[in-house]
Amino acid sequence: METNGMKEKQLRRQIREPFSYASLIRKLCWALFGIWLLSLIVGTIQPPPNSNPVDFFSYSNAAEALSQGKSPYPSLEDARSTWLFFHKLDQDIWEARISGQWDAVRHELSDQAPKPGTYLYPPTLARLVLVTGLSQKVFTYLLIFSILGFAFLWMRESGSHPLFLVLVAGTFEIYTALRSGNVELLLLFLTLLAAVLLWHRKDYWAAPVIAFIVLVKPFYALFFLTFGLLYAASESTPKGLWRRWTLPGLLTLALGLFEVLCWSAVLRADSLHYMLHLTDYLWLALSPTDQTPMSRWNHTPLQAFVSAGVPLNMATIGVSIVWAVMLGLSLWRAKGRDVGFAQTFALALILLYWARPVGWGLVYLEFVLLSILWPSLTFWRRLALCAALGLLMASRKWAFVLPLGLGGPTQQGPSHPWEAWLALPGSWALLWWSLGARPRVVS
Repeated sequence: METNGMKEKQLRRQIREPFSYASLIRKLCWALFGIWLLSLIVGTIQPPPNSNPVDFFSYSNAAEALSQGKSPYPSLEDARSTWLFFHKLDQDIWEARISGQWDAVRHELSDQAPKPGTYLYPPTLARLVLVTGLSQKVFTYLLIFSILGFAFLWMRESGSHPLFLVLVAGTFEIYTALRSGNVELLLLFLTLLAAVLLWHRKDYWAAPVIAFIVLVKPFYALFFLTFGLLYAASESTPKGLWRRWTLPGLLTLALGLFEVLCWSAVLRADSLHYMLHLTDYLWLALSPTDQTPMSRWNHTPLQAFVSAGVPLNMATIGVSIVWAVMLGLSLWRAKGRDVGFAQTFALALILLYWARPVGWGLVYLEFVLLSILWPSLTFWRRLALCAALGLLMASRKWAFVLPLGLGGPTQQGPSHPWEAWLALPGSWALLWWSLGARPRVVS
């Protein structure tokens, strides 16, 4: 028996598994992605001199105001003076570039303390920073982990090849969001996590995640509304979905209500007033000529309408109508088809990007879109889509070094917001078209 065992071991050594280049490429992609993440961590430990996490500064300033018993929100006059300050600064920089005095102005600005914008959210995020004592460095680590978490979850759920990770490491919008300390990276990871939990029937686990997301940025509720409707329209939906989601939905509402009740009565009143009149406190309430550079940075259709001279109320109605039409067409297209998780999530994400009032970038758009469409495309369509998305990514990097005032992550301007009119509708149309390739389920 020992002789037979030895022979079996020798036979196993002789029969080696064939070398797989595909497996090696996958491991190499993840290794390079890990090196990129490590470089971000090293950059956080030793930040460059021009590091300016203005978004996190607005969160920490709001937390400091709460610690002193003050409101985290500015008065209407202070809010508008802040946006006009940025507009004046943008004009001064533009004039300095034209007159050849940019070097002197740049050195002067580098010696000044950064001025963050106003706090735009419910008090939950500021309270979190206050209670945990989050520093800017720790918050950046959390955002880097969120990038890894989103990439890992998406690759696992979509079954995409790790080569698509270059669309995460290569996009300038993720870098700018990280450098500014924007909470969006964390919320997008948590949104994907909550969607995965809902898809795999871990509804009670998803409830606190959804509650936190909506308490930080309430308009993310549109994502979960869209995701739920698309999930219900698909033939892959398990029976009794709405009945199954009733108790977890009530738990989500209860957690949100509990957080709101933890605020003082004055803070609740301030928050309610601010959220109900949010657009009055934004640059969108100013004349279009006074909205730069924020109108260049804000990549939403609402901003595009306002920059075109449409009154804010009419622009809001117009965006809402188009969103409802896009949602209705998506539900009609998904009806009776076996729509998978990836398509459901991507459509909900793009419709969120369309409807939100403020958005500094279309984060993960190329990553999600290309990894979904790739398997169903012919060679020439793959080439065309890669070229289009490559130009979109390159334009963001190129625009940042162009003399456009304070710079910005894309080349689009208030007079030609092509990302709002082309990138978002085009991405939605491609996903809508891809639903036609999904098999119909015969009941």
